[in-house]
Amino acid sequence: MKSGRLEIVPEEAKVVRMIFRDYLDGMGCELISKKLNEMKISPMTSDQWWPSVIAAMLKNECYVGDLRLQKTFVADHLQKKQLPNRGELPQYLVHDVHEPIIDRETFDKVQELAQRRNEEYFEALGRFTHLEATENILKGLVYCADCKRPLVRYKNVSHEKKLWYTCTTAFISAYALPALCTKLHDAPEQHEWCSVL
Repeated sequence: MKSGRLEIVPEEAKVVRMIFRDYLDGMGCELISKKLNEMKISPMTSDQWWPSVIAAMLKNECYVGDLRLQKTFVADHLQKKQLPNRGELPQYLVHDVHEPIIDRETFDKVQELAQRRNEEYFEALGRFTHLEATENILKGLVYCADCKRPLVRYKNVSHEKKLWYTCTTAFISAYALPALCTKLHDAPEQHEWCSVL
């Protein structure tokens, strides 16, 4: 920031443009974060790139020169703790406040693609009706041999009717780091053979 105005940092702008370009080229937030970590590009606000950081960047209006006001607010003026504004107070979007990094057409295309992917995800998630109907018989009984954390069952919408068991260490590390722990890939019929253990 200079003279009260935001200024573009050329090296950081290159990374931002690459993220938007990769997303439009078909890469998801997980793959983009892994790519940036493998390229050893230092993130601006954390120790490494995470999918949630990429997702937030792709929605950030500041990259097209706009500024959203009152994203956070102070609920208790004694504690002075900043809280995210999730509808408690009105927000205001001011256009063309500073020089953009991303053109508005690219930004709008990314928002449309993100919305479409989000709808497709929840449509795929609806296929797993059997998960609510079946009890997780392994809950609290199986643990990761590497990190000793319990294995958690979750849905993988990329594979039709697939349930996975994984520890939280492997789940987190799969996004940005080489896998630290092994994973157990499982199918719905696991309940048949697990019942005899």
